Parts: sequence; structure tokens; C-alpha cells
Amino acid sequence: MFTECARPVSQQRIRLGTQQHMTNITRNSYRIAPPPIGPTPIPTSTPAYFTFPSMNIYEASIYTEIAAGNVAVTFDMPFCLTAIDQGGGGSGFGNMVVGTKSTVFDCELLQIGMSFKSSLPVGVTISGLGNGLTSIEPGVLVGLKINEDTFLQMNFSEWVPFGGVPPYPGAMLIVAASLNRKIWQANPAVPLFAALEYSGYFFQSGGYIPYQTVESIPFATSSGSSYQQLGPSLRLFMTEKLDVGCGAQFALNPDQGSWGDQQYRFEFRYRY
Repeated sequence: MFTECARPVSQQRIRLGTQQHMTNITRNSYRIAPPPIGPTPIPTSTPAYFTFPSMNIYEASIYTEIAAGNVAVTFDMPFCLTAIDQGGGGSGFGNMVVGTKSTVFDCELLQIGMSFKSSLPVGVTISGLGNGLTSIEPGVLVGLKINEDTFLQMNFSEWVPFGGVPPYPGAMLIVAASLNRKIWQANPAVPLFAALEYSGYFFQSGGYIPYQTVESIPFATSSGSSYQQLGPSLRLFMTEKLDVGCGAQFALNPDQGSWGDQQYRFEFRYRY
């Protein structure tokens, strides 16, 4: 649910998701643009004392992957609803992500692939639907078969922004891992897999507006900090073509902020 497969496959995916209590929302301009183009904190008294808000994001997305042999082209188009805790937000299309995926090594035991994503600034920034910049994300995808019923997936990527409101945008290393195990099957074509998934975001530069009461809008550096998330997921396969899944992740260090203290996803996939 939070970790990509290394092997390209033609598929269509519909995903519903939510990120609850997202704090330090402007960090690195990864999801939300900072003022003046992003959501602006509301003064709580006179003279201006600001509390920069937290946010909830609700998202529905359609992901398409078109594969030919060991190479695939991907498109991901989200429709978002944002709710800011001090009021405000909006709904509309978020940033569109286009990319490629290719397999470098593929055998029964191990798969190694390369991915490259580019985010296009489609979302309206003032409503929290986009981050107001273009970014690229080259990465490595790994799949490992531990035994007949247990599999490990890992992703390593570097998110690099271009543009935005300086000095907020900054690069970060993104790590994802998923340990998957078959726990039940109605028959060999209908197995149920459970997974424990981890996501880590390691900030190398950039900054954010802290989630706290301040006399002005300050800048805090992101370098040296990280977001850590962990949670379970389930996926039921209905033949080789169809599957449904649900999953959640929870912030392990919410004191540093998070992309959502609680994140939930439900998805349906059709492979062709």
C-alpha cells in the first residue's frame, strides 16, 4: 500500500486515502507551498500572533501503468479535499505525477528496478492542493523472495525540487519497506497477504514554518531531521488480475511533525 513493486506490469489502480493531522505542513514544500503562495496562517490576536495550522487531506487518485516488457510508463492523477484546522482549504486536482519504471535484474529470488518520477504543479497552492513547484524523484526498487509465502519489497528514492518559494524547498531521501506474508487462501488463486510497512523521509536541506504560536512567520531548517512511519496492511488477490487492499501508517516521531499522524488507504487494482 505504501511501497512500490519492482516489476513493471500494466495495471489500473483506484485509491482512496486520507492523511490526518498533518503538521509542519510546509516542510520542504513537499506537499504544501508556504506563504505567500500557499495557505496563510490566521492571526489569533492583535498584534499578529500566528498559529500555523495542521491539516487533513482526503484524496482519490487514478494510477495507470502501461508496461511493455521490462519498461513501463506511469501516470498518477489525484483529486484532493483539504481541511485546515483554523478554517479554509479547498478541493480540486492535486499535482500530477508522471514517470517511468524499468527492470534491471529479474529472477525468481530477486528483482531490481529503476524508477523516475516527475511531479507537475497542477494543484491550486493557496488551497493546499499543490506545492507550487516541479520535482523529480529517481529511485531504486527491490523485491526479494524470502520463501514461498514471504516477500520483502524496498524502495529508495531521492526527491529533488525545482522552483518554489526559497528557502523552503529542499531535497530528501525517501525509504520504504514492506514485509509481506501470505496468511490465508480460499484457493491458490485467491490468497490473502498481510504486510508490515515502513516509510522514512530523511531531510537533507530546506525548511518549514513550525507548528506553534509565534510573533511572526519564522523559518526553521529541516536538515538532520526525519519523519518515520509504520503500519499494517492487507491485500486480497482475486485471480491474477484483480486485488483489493487496505492499509494504515502511524507517525513514530510526531514531535518533529508528520505527513499525517494517521494515514489510511484503500485501493482496487486491475492488471491487464
